[in-house]
Amino acid sequence: MAVRPLDHTSCALVLKYTVQAAGTVTKGMCVKLGTVETDVLSASTNEKAIGIALESGVAGDIVNIAMLGCGGIVPVLIGTGGSTHGEHAICTTNGVTNQTLGGGTTVKYIVGTFLETCVVGDYGAMVLNGRFASGAA
Repeated sequence: MAVRPLDHTSCALVLKYTVQAAGTVTKGMCVKLGTVETDVLSASTNEKAIGIALESGVAGDIVNIAMLGCGGIVPVLIGTGGSTHGEHAICTTNGVTNQTLGGGTTVKYIVGTFLETCVVGDYGAMVLNGRFASGAA
C-alpha cells in the first residue's frame, strides 16, 4: 500500500475541463472527452482516456486534468487487479490497473506505468505515458 504516493504534477500538463452534463469524474481515475471539446467524464474499461482527474467533480464543475503523454507523475486510484511497479496501466471501471501486453488481439489503451505496487482502493504513483494502443488477451 502506498501511504503517500509520489506526486510530481508540476511536470505534468494540467488543463481545466468542465464535467459533462449528467456526468461525473473521480479523483485519480481516467477521463475521456465528452460530447463537446471542453467537457470530460469518467472513462471506463478500455475507453480512450485523455487524462487523469486531479479532483472529483459533478456535472458543470470545472476540474483539473493531468493530460496523458505530457509527462509528470500523478497519484491514481487503483482498480480491480491492483498495480505492480514497472507494469503498464489501463483504465478500468473503478480505477487504473495492470495490463500485460501481447498474447491476443483485443486492443488495450495504455495510460501509464506504475511506480508503486498497490491493492484495490489505494492511491499509487503512475508516470503519465503517451496514450498508445496494443494487442492483449
